[in-house]
Amino acid sequence: MAETESEKSKTDSLKPKQRALIPYLLAYSINEACRQSGRSTSRVHVWLKQPAFRAALKQAQDEAFSDGIARIKGNVTKAVYVLVELLESEDNQIRISAAENVIEYAVKLNHNEELERRIIEMEERMKEKWSWPSH
Repeated sequence: MAETESEKSKTDSLKPKQRALIPYLLAYSINEACRQSGRSTSRVHVWLKQPAFRAALKQAQDEAFSDGIARIKGNVTKAVYVLVELLESEDNQIRISAAENVIEYAVKLNHNEELERRIIEMEERMKEKWSWPSH
């Protein structure tokens, strides 16, 4: 995620102790982050009111979220293979659970594909209706 100049200038103004706290805030509640990092909760609450600190924390949260999503996407194929293998399990409960999951995901995928198709159709109709004649 690229930083804009204003975001970069805001986050550049952070003190080393503020920068060091951000990973704790990503992993823990505020109180636990304070305990783990040795910072006082009153000091951290002051920092949380500062736009530069909030911007740096938000950027770190966004990056952590993006990393997590990329990891999930990278393991989808593996997860599908596991589910398909579980459909052949000797344990009826495992087979039933795997089958329910496969059906649930298939229904969601079908629903999403249908929504996508309908959105495309609506966009095309809107373009036709609102397009101006060319001169």
